[in-house]
Amino acid sequence: MKSQKTNWWLDAILYAGFLVLFFLDLTGIELHQWLGIIIGFLALAHLVLHVDWVVTIIGKYFGKIPNSARINLLLDTGIGLGFFLIIFTGIVMSTWLNLTFINYTGWKSAHALLSIFTLFALLIKLLFHWKWIIRTAGKCFLVEKRNQALEQPAMVQSVSKKNRREFLKVGVAVGVGALIGVAQLHKAIEDILFDYSGGYAKSVDEGLIPVENVATVEPVQQVSAGIDQQPSAVPSLEATEMPSAQPPVVPTAELVNNQPVTGCQVRCPRACSYPGRCRRYTDSNGNGKCDYGECL
Repeated sequence: MKSQKTNWWLDAILYAGFLVLFFLDLTGIELHQWLGIIIGFLALAHLVLHVDWVVTIIGKYFGKIPNSARINLLLDTGIGLGFFLIIFTGIVMSTWLNLTFINYTGWKSAHALLSIFTLFALLIKLLFHWKWIIRTAGKCFLVEKRNQALEQPAMVQSVSKKNRREFLKVGVAVGVGALIGVAQLHKAIEDILFDYSGGYAKSVDEGLIPVENVATVEPVQQVSAGIDQQPSAVPSLEATEMPSAQPPVVPTAELVNNQPVTGCQVRCPRACSYPGRCRRYTDSNGNGKCDYGECL
């Protein structure tokens, strides 16, 4: 009984913590990294608690065992491998190592996609074990006996309705995770398309530099037309002593692709307003925006 409750609480914390890791804007990069290490240790503890089951199923995998046991083993293998690769890619591109020779864009994309696919595998596992989750949750919160006492006098509620209601409880947790996974998958695809788009060039220091043309301002002399200039018969003193006035110089900006070119050059167009989206976030002037997203 105690081991079942321990497993339930461990899995609940592991699942909730894993979901929090997807909100990088909320945690920031430093807390995200530490939470990732903690979740990794929790996943390792989960494996240690179930190592006997894993060894038994592996030994009898091609023997007479239920197909559900084979599916669970495959899911557990995929989830375990996913957590390992998530932690590995996260450490490689972390601010702790600060490796400058790696392709940060590629590692970031791999880290995000591995996290999303591992989340979907974890949601499938939750659906497979929904009965155990509900039953153990009742023991953890001491509501199972109270529900039984309330239901025994009535005896009108069918078992199918009860199972449906209990399944919906797990479905809420799975639905929240699915929404987060779909949103993060959409965001990851957008980031990948953005990072590898042809409109931006990779800089040497891992950043993406917009290929923008700096405005070139050339002096254009404009001469007033249609004004008859007649020579003066007697030049005045001011005319003889003052130098001749030059035509006014009016700067004009060139057009590139029928669009006016400004003189603002931005090194990163994301304009992050909080440290978390990028490990190169800096705010030296204290205006709440990343320096790389402001005009030079």
